[in-house]
Amino acid sequence: MNSILTKPLRTIILAAGEGKRMKSDLPKVLHTLHNKPLIQWVWDAALQIGSEKIVIVVGHKRAMVMEAMKNTDAHFAIQWQQKGTGDAVLAAKKYIHHRFKGSVMVLSGDVPLISTKTLLKLRTVHEKTSAVATILTFRTPEPDSYGRIVRDDQGKIIRIVEAKDASEEELKIQEVNSGIYIFQAQWLWKELERLQPNNSQGEYYLTDVVKSAVDNGNIVSTIESLDPIEAEGVNTQEQLKSLEKIVSERFLKAND
Repeated sequence: MNSILTKPLRTIILAAGEGKRMKSDLPKVLHTLHNKPLIQWVWDAALQIGSEKIVIVVGHKRAMVMEAMKNTDAHFAIQWQQKGTGDAVLAAKKYIHHRFKGSVMVLSGDVPLISTKTLLKLRTVHEKTSAVATILTFRTPEPDSYGRIVRDDQGKIIRIVEAKDASEEELKIQEVNSGIYIFQAQWLWKELERLQPNNSQGEYYLTDVVKSAVDNGNIVSTIESLDPIEAEGVNTQEQLKSLEKIVSERFLKAND
């Protein structure tokens, strides 16, 4: 583990979504990639970066997800209604503990190829910059439904705007949010308690705490993934097949 890291880390894995576009009776995070459930890939990465506690937020078909992960020491938090990522993270609060003064990392259960190298870099930058929030971004020529990273003229992040709420100009932005973050724990809980669903979906967006941080003069840091594949989520069977091909090719290359 990186010796310069000093703050304890607890991790939340978001796995409550229904995943309608997968067109399957199986919860999205239980679809397999290279014979391993998507969420297991994320769990393994969370362990390898030194998470002292991991909370999985479950919702849709939660019993199936909990059964699949029963041989781990995961804590399970239930998101009773699909009210957005902010609400999902808040559901995990009691398992993290409100007095915890370390860092909270948020991972997505459907982003399986995130590397430990990138997550350790995220932790390192977060601590070195004394940020309240640090965000993993990546660039793609087809940003589609990803939230756009909006920056000022000096390159400083201003906010993250969800695609559904973005203007035509903002939709042209190719730097997007991976959905992977690290936060100062106590700051995060205060911000989440103040969240309002001021968007077209009526949801509590975790991304809204970023704008709040900037508006209040707090430090928000970002790092950009140099390998966009590691930040790519699985939303359709086609995307899963695409990642399967990539993993198979990398596995073969590593064993040449």
